[in-house]
Order: sequence, then structure tokens, then C-alpha cells
Amino acid sequence: AAILLFTPLLNPVSPRQRLLYYITSLVVVSIAATIGSGVIATYYFHTFPFCFVIANTPVLLMLPLIMGAGVLLIVCEAAGYDPVWLCSAIDAMYNAIFAFARMVSNLPHSAVSGIYFSGWVMIPYFITAGALAWSLWRRKAAGWCAAAAGVVAIIITLNVTQRKFPASEHFIARDSYATDIIYRNGTEAWLITTAGERNALSRLENSRNRHRDFLAMRGVDSLRLAPASITVNGMSRHDAVVEIDGIRYALINADSLLNRDYCHVDYAIVCRGFRGNVLDAHRRLKPDSIMLSADLHVRRHDRYLDSLQRYDIPHRSLRQSTLHHIKRK
Repeated sequence: AAILLFTPLLNPVSPRQRLLYYITSLVVVSIAATIGSGVIATYYFHTFPFCFVIANTPVLLMLPLIMGAGVLLIVCEAAGYDPVWLCSAIDAMYNAIFAFARMVSNLPHSAVSGIYFSGWVMIPYFITAGALAWSLWRRKAAGWCAAAAGVVAIIITLNVTQRKFPASEHFIARDSYATDIIYRNGTEAWLITTAGERNALSRLENSRNRHRDFLAMRGVDSLRLAPASITVNGMSRHDAVVEIDGIRYALINADSLLNRDYCHVDYAIVCRGFRGNVLDAHRRLKPDSIMLSADLHVRRHDRYLDSLQRYDIPHRSLRQSTLHHIKRK
């Protein structure tokens, strides 16, 4: 829709000058398409490319060849002929496009990342784009006024819908390999994991990728691995005991941990590696509530869950919820 609306308006060359018109259309079509789809792509991928015209040019040049070759391939396959050479040619064209796109993306300042906004912003944006198209087609002042009002509406919507986050928050991620707690205080974030030393760094990399948006939206540059003993602002860890914003957890991932002396804990998180009786964990630790981690084997999890329900012990299954999220201002 954006291409149909804006391309005739933005192209300064007359269609009578076919060659020049075709060359300028390569640029104009990219701009028109970005007007229509750029905000949607930015909303989902949180990145806006500045070099989209450069990146799109070879795509537009090769698109007729790729589409024509694709149609020919379908016809040949339907007729019982398998043109391997044609498949190789189509693959080569695709690979050339991808290689060029990667080269453009590696240019300095080729894109801006970390863009986050509410989906509500797209409503005034597309109203503004429609008003802009109408004003360009009709050449009336009312259209320009509507477009200007739309820009103001976009700015207001951006400010009104901007999310506000607490100064400190943490959550227990659902994962089948280990129990991970993500703790954030301001622009600092820590990963507390039950994974062993050998796998801790891979868990850290996995968490950085998995929670990239969570961290970026809050202005956190990096996620750090919390060692077995650490005390920072709002959080402390001493082996299996973790205290965050006054909430104390006991990470029970081995039977031997029940033999230790614990101060009062708010939550005992029964994790992968514990094979004892969950009722013994409740009697020994006396937590306010038992949490069954998502990394427990499903049969063990269900057996523990049945025991906790049978004896009416306060509990929560992290396998049955996406994450356990606690906020403290």
C-alpha cells in the first residue's frame, strides 16, 4: 500500500524517461516500502537500518530474475524435469543478496539498535502517513495540518505509553537445564544459576541472548555471573542461600544441602539434582513456600507436586508458569 501511495509522488522523474525513471524507482520504492513497513519491523526487531536504500538496491535488481527463475522451476518440476542447474542459479542469487546485506550491516553506523516503543504508537504513525499521502496527492493545506497533528500525536503517545520499571526486580526463568535467577538493580544485572562451574559461562551466554530485550529495555549493558559468594547492593549469595531485596531463597539441587543449618527462608526452590523427599525439605528448612523448579524431571516434579498437595503445603510449580517475577521499588 505504501509503495502504491508514495512511489508516484516521490519519484521526480517522468515515466517517459524510462531508463532514468527505472533507476530512480530503485531508490523511491525502498523509501516508500520503509514508510509502510519500517515502523513494524522496528517494533518487532528493535532495530532501524539507515542503509536500507543501499541494501535493497540489489534485491530490487535481482527480484525479477529470482521470481522468473522460481516460476520456471515450478513448471519444470511439475513436468517431471529436475533442473539442478536452475536450483543452483537461484541459490547463487539468494546467496549474493545475503552476502551484500551482511556487508551493508557491518558498515559503521548502518543501523540504530535498542529501539523499544509501545504498539499503540503505530496507530498515530499510520494515520500520519495516510495524511501525508493525502496532502501530497491533493496538495491541500488541511492534509499538511493533519500530518503535523499526527506527528504531535506520535510524540505524545511515545511519552504516555513509555513503560516505567521499578528500581530493582528479579525473576526465576523457566529452563529445563538449570535454575536461573536474573536480578537487576538499576543498570546492573546478575545471573544466579545452579549450573556447575563448567557450564556456568554457557548459561551466562544463553541468558544474555534469551533475556536481551528485558535487559535492553531497562538500559542494562551486560549481564554478569554471580559467584558462589557475593554481596552487592540489594543481593547476596552464599552458596545455596540467595537473598534479594529482603527475600531469601534456598536453592536445593543436592540431597546433602538438607544437612546444613539455615536461617529462615521464604522460598525453598527444589531443583534438578535433588532426589530426596520433598517433605523432608519442608520439615528441615521450614520455608514459607516450596517452589518446584522447571528443571526437575517431569515425573519427579509431578511426584513432589502430589506430595505437597496431599499435605496441603504452600507451594508453586515453576514448570506450570512462564516465570516467577518479583518487583520491589
